[in-house]
Amino acid sequence: MSTQLTIIGFSRKKGDFNGNAYDYITIHTVGKMEQKNEQRGMAGVELRADSSVLSALQVLDFSKQYVLVDADLENRAIGKGQFVTTVTSIKPILSSLAKS
Repeated sequence: MSTQLTIIGFSRKKGDFNGNAYDYITIHTVGKMEQKNEQRGMAGVELRADSSVLSALQVLDFSKQYVLVDADLENRAIGKGQFVTTVTSIKPILSSLAKS
């Protein structure tokens, strides 16, 4: 599934936990909150991304506060009947957002 994301930052997570290697990206984005009487607006959201997305993120220019991208998302099973939405690729919407 493809969607538009407003990315405000990212960080790489790589290491070993109890003998299990991990390598993924955390993408920091914003999402519209469900509009109710006592909550309105946007909220910060973290999405997991494949480590293969790192090279595409590194060329984006975050000096303008945020970057708009088209992102491909995939739901992946993580066990115990649960899944996590994972970003598998990104493409900047405006080429001016890429570093020169």
